[in-house]
Amino acid sequence: MCTSVDKWSWGYRRTMSISDTASESEIIAELVQTVSLGGNYLLNIGPTKDGLIVPIFQERLLAVGKWLRVNGEAIYSSKPWRVQLEKNESVWYTSEGAAVYAIFLKWPENGVLSLKSPQTTSSTQITMLGIQEDLEWSKSPHEDLLIHLPQLPPSALPSEFAWTIKMTGVE
Repeated sequence: MCTSVDKWSWGYRRTMSISDTASESEIIAELVQTVSLGGNYLLNIGPTKDGLIVPIFQERLLAVGKWLRVNGEAIYSSKPWRVQLEKNESVWYTSEGAAVYAIFLKWPENGVLSLKSPQTTSSTQITMLGIQEDLEWSKSPHEDLLIHLPQLPPSALPSEFAWTIKMTGVE
């Protein structure tokens, strides 16, 4: 996918306003969706005629870089998994070797992420990228995987905009 931080131009526009730019969360969501479907993501920024990167573009690039420092394991060298998207349309999957990554774009209100696609085994381990300890999980009566997310305030979470669950020992 090829897209630009400026929604209306591939070059620099002096008249651009902040509402004309893609937000950090929009950029990260597009990146996650594209990689989950097996694509490559190209993000354009338009420098000024002097070659300078305007502050709003810098802000967007730094935010994506910060997110990738925590979650890049689920993006770089990953491949689409057997399922790309949960039915709720806010969880996307990638895989790398024996690891399956579920990248979710909305934090569940009850702190429990419900996934229909991964099937657990006796060796299943689940972690969140950026958090050291294993996460607790269980199965619902309908056999959905219920992942109990860390009970942390938003400022203590490892990243903003999207979070990644790493699962091993799932089918």
